[in-house]
Amino acid sequence: MTGDSRVNTLPNYKLTFLLSRMFRRFLKVANRSLVCCPRGAIGAIALAAVALIGVLDYLTGLEISLSVFHLAPVVFAVWFGKRHDGLIIAIVASLVWSLDDLIAGYAYGHPAILVWDIVAHGIFLSFGATLLRILREHLANEQQLARHDSLTGLLNWRAFQERLEYSLALSARDRQPLTLAYLDLDDFKKINDTYGHTQGDGVLVAIAMILKETIRATDTVARVGGDEFALLFPGTDKLGAQDVLGKLSQCLSQHLNTKGHRVTCSVGAVTFPHPPHNGDEAISIADHLMYQVKHRGKGTIAYGVFDHATGKVVELA
Repeated sequence: MTGDSRVNTLPNYKLTFLLSRMFRRFLKVANRSLVCCPRGAIGAIALAAVALIGVLDYLTGLEISLSVFHLAPVVFAVWFGKRHDGLIIAIVASLVWSLDDLIAGYAYGHPAILVWDIVAHGIFLSFGATLLRILREHLANEQQLARHDSLTGLLNWRAFQERLEYSLALSARDRQPLTLAYLDLDDFKKINDTYGHTQGDGVLVAIAMILKETIRATDTVARVGGDEFALLFPGTDKLGAQDVLGKLSQCLSQHLNTKGHRVTCSVGAVTFPHPPHNGDEAISIADHLMYQVKHRGKGTIAYGVFDHATGKVVELA
């Protein structure tokens, strides 16, 4: 009996697991789609849901209560809409909720009781909307901190790795080149030792600002170490990399010289006509080229092209 029971229940576990995976995928797709929806569409969907629940509540009569379902469009508006959309939907839903009871013939002993019900419904739904908005903002802040460097606001190491893997996949699909550059500040430790860490942090913030303002909107910059930055240029060949990194190096040198900091930048930039096997390999190649620059005298940029056939970097003169 025990063996038969296990055999009979095994398909149920597989079915449950399959359904749970399908549901999670559905939620991910729905979340991505709804996040991109305009505000008007989110509000229209929420109002339609309020109306639908109101009709169902009326049709089912006073014996079956659908009151709690009025919270669903409020939750939807808070999560996918703007800051105050949830409160607006909460007010509308509270009016529909009370109107259902009134149309259904619910007998109020005094008109003030109807007013009280409307206010109570509004408080309940608005309170739920406020709590959920606080939760959503807290979650957004946590996600921001988890993916961005707290000092410069740039992407951190983990987020950059994710962006790199995504860009490599696009590069392979579209057969477009991609350039990865590693930038390291030479002798940055002297600033901290001479002027203190506050001054050093100020230099890092200023450099991060210059990097963000110089690159294109489609490019990516991240702080991947104490004084190391990584730059990702999708769809950029060796000539494009030389152009943008030349301008970037000039802007950084002007800023550091103006501030009187005896700090230079060593950069290793590798162009991949064909993407490597994974992001770790690309990072290792660019990092190695950058350290070759530092060993040769610092303060310069080395450009290389990755030869997919040999697995080596051909450095440009």
